[in-house]
Amino acid sequence: MARKRRSTPVRVVAAFLVFLVTLLASYALWTVYENTLTPAALDQGSPMNTKPSPRGELSLTAARALKAYGGQAA
Repeated sequence: MARKRRSTPVRVVAAFLVFLVTLLASYALWTVYENTLTPAALDQGSPMNTKPSPRGELSLTAARALKAYGGQAA
């Protein structure tokens, strides 16, 4: 029994889908690399404040922000 040959449009669509999936996978891998393995990503500290400031005192970041916006008088 002879095999029926696929038509050209089906092959074009299949090739386009393979290209699209490959492009999306490579973009995903690049994003993971950029966010985890580059020097900028490795130098980041913990995103959480591990040492809370004492009650009634501003944290260093809050004090700098307050100073940048004109101090307590503003």
